[in-house]
This record gives sequence, C-alpha cells and structure tokens, in this order.
Amino acid sequence: MPILVLTARGGLDDRVMGLDAGADDYLVKPFQIPELAARCRALLRRPGASLGTHLTVGNVILDSAERSVTVGGTPVDATPREVDLLECLLRRAGHVVAKPALEGALYSMDAEVTPNALEACVSRLRKRLTSAAADVQIRTVHGVGYALFAPATVHG
Repeated sequence: MPILVLTARGGLDDRVMGLDAGADDYLVKPFQIPELAARCRALLRRPGASLGTHLTVGNVILDSAERSVTVGGTPVDATPREVDLLECLLRRAGHVVAKPALEGALYSMDAEVTPNALEACVSRLRKRLTSAAADVQIRTVHGVGYALFAPATVHG
C-alpha cells in the first residue's frame, strides 16, 4: 500500500525522517488539491512489490512498469489513457469500479471532461481487446461503473 504523508512539518529533518520511516511521498501543508491528486495518481502508477508490475487476467497481461499490454503474447497498441483504464480494472478484476473512481484516475481534477468521455474510453478499450482476441470481458454496471471479468467468471 503506497503511503503519502500529509503534514505541516516541512523541515528537512522531518521530511527525511518521514521518508526513512517508510513513506513513499511527503507533502507539506498548505498544498493545492491538484498537486495532492497528482501525487496520489503517481503513487498508484508506481510499480512496486505490493502493487505488482505484471497484472494478468485471462490472456491479458499489463506490464505496469513498461505501460505495455499483451493479449496471448501479442502486443496491443493502446493509448496511455486506455492503459490507465485497463490497469484500474485489472487491479480490481471481478469487482465493480465506480465511475467517479475511474474518472479520477484517468482525468486531472481541472480537466474539462465531457459526460461520455469515460464511456468512449471504455468502448475503445473493449474494441482493442476484442480485436486482439482477449478472453476477458469489461461489463457495464449501469449507474455504478465497470468491472473486468476473467473468462471463467463471465456469465451471459
């Protein structure tokens, strides 16, 4: 689990002590919300032992360090945003990921996001995976979000 320290203690010794104690990042108050959001996104993108660098569901593999996707060993050309979406879904495979959580992971807080931007990204990712013969399914849970299911858990 990534650890971000939020504190008013901004001295060099405090920062060094916090990082040496196990924090992955250290943010001193006062701070702006966009910076906090960006640091959280960066921590979640950062591969590590606890997060895993290779995410596999069915025949889909995402190398989170390289930001590359393969299906059955064949590389899939996906946009950075599609890779981010796939990573969110792979990390929660079998569970619904709420639309606001996905939007927060894919778009910066100050970005102008059209109402159907997430739906369009999901549609493009589905097409890429289908074209590559992926054996996973991204299911829409209307009014809630999306879930990625492995082949054995896909039900009509």
